[in-house]
Parts: sequence; C-alpha cells; structure tokens
Amino acid sequence: MRKRVEEILLNLSDPKHQVEAPSLETIKTDLEVICKEPHRRIGTKQGNIIENFLESKLKELGLESIKKEPIDIVNWVATNWKLIISGDREQIEVPCFYVLNTGFTDNEGIEASLVYVGTGQKKDFKNIDVKGKIVVADIEFPTMPFGKLMKLAKPYYISDPTNIIDETTELILTFALSNFPPQPLGGKPREDSVYWRAFNGGALGLVLILRDYPSNVNSHWGPYDGVMKPIPALYVGKYDGIKVRELAQAKHSRGTLILEGYSETTKAHNVWGILPGNSEELIMISSHHDSAFKGASEDGTGVAMVLAQLRA
Repeated sequence: MRKRVEEILLNLSDPKHQVEAPSLETIKTDLEVICKEPHRRIGTKQGNIIENFLESKLKELGLESIKKEPIDIVNWVATNWKLIISGDREQIEVPCFYVLNTGFTDNEGIEASLVYVGTGQKKDFKNIDVKGKIVVADIEFPTMPFGKLMKLAKPYYISDPTNIIDETTELILTFALSNFPPQPLGGKPREDSVYWRAFNGGALGLVLILRDYPSNVNSHWGPYDGVMKPIPALYVGKYDGIKVRELAQAKHSRGTLILEGYSETTKAHNVWGILPGNSEELIMISSHHDSAFKGASEDGTGVAMVLAQLRA
C-alpha cells in the first residue's frame, strides 16, 4: 500500500479542470472568526457559537440536508484554582492550572502534607504512605523519532531553514501523558495511572509537574477522555516544578490545593451537510471544530480548509 501511495503521489498529472481556490485572505478571515473566542470547548457558550457559525456557513455555501445533531455531555468548569506550599522557612504560591474533570474543593481547599512519588510507577508507591496527603508527581510524555521517520519517508516536505533536523531529532508528544493516560467512558480506572494509584492509596489530591514539556507552560488540557475523577488535581510547569519537587521532598512540607468549579449537563453538536455531486461516490471531508483554547492550528485551520474546499 505504501509503495502504491508513493507511485500515485510521484506521478500525479495536471487536473483536467481548473478550480478557483479561495484567496489566502479569505481563508485567513474565516480562521480569525473561528478563533475569535478564547476557546471552543464543547457544551459551552463559546462552543455553541462556532457550531452556529458553521451551520450558517454550510447554508451560505450551498450544502443540502444540513444537520446540527445534539449530543448530551457533561460540561466541567473550573472557576478558581490555587496552590500554596509551605516549608520550614517559606511559603510560596505556585502558578498552576487545573486538571480537567477532577474533583472540586470548597473555597478553603484541602490542606495536607506533601509526598513526592517520582513518576508514580507501581514501585514508587510501594513503600510510601500517601493516605490523607497531597501527592506530587512528575508527568512523562512519550517522544516520536521524528528525524528517523523523515529519513524513511520519501515524498514529503518539511520547513527546516536552519538545517537542525537530523536522525537524532525527537518530537515530544505533549498531548499524550505516559503515566496519566486517558480511559474509555464507562471503563475501569487505568492501573498504570499515577492519578488512580494516588487515589487508591487514599491521597486527598495531586500536584502534577509537566516535567517533559518544552517550556514552563502549565495549561495542559487533559487527559481529554470525558471521565469524571473524584479527587482534585493541579498542573505546574516544569521550571516551577523544580521548587515544588524540592519542597515536597523536604520534611514538614505542606500544601493547600484549591479547585473550585461546577459541572452541568449541556449539549454539543455535530454539524454536517451534503454537497451534491455527479456520481454515486461518497467523499467525507471533515474536521473537529472544538478546541481547549484559541486553537488556530488545532484545529481552526482544519475547519478553515473545509470551508475553503466548499468555496472552491
């Protein structure tokens, strides 16, 4: 199959019909509208705004049988979060971000001793008592051997103006948490998850250091699995995590973890329509329209390109 695809790509002929594609300015204008809101999280007001925009665009661009199919979801919303850590000689407030779909606290939060468990493997919990404590752990992210894959691939293009990509180049997969993996809805808690190991050990909450992130960003959105989890958890950036890790391993360190919010049942929508053609062949062109934040590349550009193909 791979060889066949290569043959097709390398031997493409000029199209029989000329298609007038929309200008880059038109595509950019669509993208700016798509990314106007701070996020497009499903089931939220902002998510509904993009759904309504797409429904109107599909009508404007001539699709038929347009549907906006409702789906019941749980909309989890954090309203206030904070992490304060106290040691023998100091007390600091650490920049942090909430872990999606975890348990809420009241406005005073939970206050408890800190315990560091490394990456939270089974052996890390073996001789440590986490009951009634706040667990501090490092989150691991897998890597992809990007340089080696590029060497194997033949028909491809990559922008590398400074020529820094070689066989040793790796890409950190920041969407995949190795030791805090997603789980299927209705499925059993993952036994290889630092979160569930902490919960099963009686922990009151977790502080998770994004150790392998390429910067000090703490606003990770995930695991994106829709599973509601019982105890609160917060993310901290890799550099802020250095101090958190140090204090968590010191004697008498304590933390206050606050995560206020609410959850409600709301509706999200799949939006689709049919563009009539000249044959019985069906071609599906799609993109997801939701995004945890502005999401220009994930996947605002995908939505803009679907609209661009409709304009052509």
